[in-house]
Amino acid sequence: MRLLLEHHWLASSMVASIALALSWKGFREEKREYVWLGLAGLVLAILVFLTSIIITTPTEHADELVTALVKSVEENNSETLALILDPNVEIVDQWKNIETEGISGAIDGMNEFHKRHKLRFNISTRFIAVERESDVRVDISMLSRVSGIGTVPSRWRIIVAPNAEGIWRIVSIDVLEILGRSYR
Repeated sequence: MRLLLEHHWLASSMVASIALALSWKGFREEKREYVWLGLAGLVLAILVFLTSIIITTPTEHADELVTALVKSVEENNSETLALILDPNVEIVDQWKNIETEGISGAIDGMNEFHKRHKLRFNISTRFIAVERESDVRVDISMLSRVSGIGTVPSRWRIIVAPNAEGIWRIVSIDVLEILGRSYR
């Protein structure tokens, strides 16, 4: 089921390929049953594609939010950051001089980072989402290009969960490792 919902282009293409092969065989051998099976398969491929676009899995929610988080920090965009974070987001390892918590603490941490370093870009090298009963835990590894330092490897654990209204937000951000230095 995950293949159908999370990889709709791949799933639809596989079903459509089989359908076209059946139709082609039916036309070549003049067998109407294969032609009808092929047409039914094409309709099924379209239905699979539309269904997978309509239904969004928790892993897809997590992927969208984590991607938006990385992009907003990269661009130093506090408005976008405030939209994707839960008001009571937990920043496990905060800068030492920042006392605020929640969204304001996350924005203060991002601003402090950008005061100290110029972030050029991030590349995600690993994205592992684990769906749990009430949330999704994402372990992400990145390579970040930071001016004055170079390429910095890091590992993060981010927890994404729906709030009371069913809107998915980031509820916890935890640094596991930066430049080989473990924070756990």
